[in-house]
Amino acid sequence: MHAHNHGLQLATKAPDFGNTSYAILMKLVRGEAADLFAGIEQFLASHGDALPPGGRAGLTDLLGYRKSIVDPDNLPAMATGSAALAFKLASVDYHLADREVRWRSAVERAFLHLDRLIVADPDVQAKWAAALQKGETRCERLGGAHLLHHGIWAFKAHGEGERTDLVLGTPVSPDDLDRVTRAAELMILTEWKCVDGASELPRKHGEAMRQLQRYGLGVLAGFEMRSTRYIVTVAADRLATFPDVTHDGVTYRHVHVAVEPGSPSEESRRAPATVT
Repeated sequence: MHAHNHGLQLATKAPDFGNTSYAILMKLVRGEAADLFAGIEQFLASHGDALPPGGRAGLTDLLGYRKSIVDPDNLPAMATGSAALAFKLASVDYHLADREVRWRSAVERAFLHLDRLIVADPDVQAKWAAALQKGETRCERLGGAHLLHHGIWAFKAHGEGERTDLVLGTPVSPDDLDRVTRAAELMILTEWKCVDGASELPRKHGEAMRQLQRYGLGVLAGFEMRSTRYIVTVAADRLATFPDVTHDGVTYRHVHVAVEPGSPSEESRRAPATVT
């Protein structure tokens, strides 16, 4: 949406080179505006119920600027309309960002709950210990099911252009997205790694970082967390976590799951070596 509005604002600053040039410019403007408003309408129809009220109201208001922007005989009105769009888009961004703060707290709570469950419930601990022995896929399935209990749908990336269901291991279809947006509050991108011990942690963390950074699908605003991606390592013991890493506006957060937790030693409380 921001890209389309930027194009409209540039059009209002273009010099007038005559009727032919003006006609070409307005053809481009109408195309940009049509794409912008069609995208807003489609997004509201598919995900409007998942948006915070302020974000939903802001996008609905944007549709009211359609006529002023596509009027070929009123360039000043287009300038005013595109400026208003910029203000509205900033407001929508604010409401969505505010929701992500609450989302991050929900994710932290879900992982803390998992940690406490493993300590408190021998059956849960046994399931996770068995999952660690069977590998990352089993850990992903258990973890995805636990997060969904908290209203969080976790997925992993398959290359650059595909979301994969963490529990089922299948590509996420449009029908899946529609069903999940009605059942969950948010979805997060995760990468899970089983770790033999502290010495293996830097390598596994680095692998997960590179895999998460390759993810290139557009974020489903209002439902998919865009500010944070999660590296989840699973090991028998408690291990120190890496500090958050921020790259291109995205924070990569490391969460560790210990399936046979004991009292953390001074050694495990020290930060691991820097990832190379």
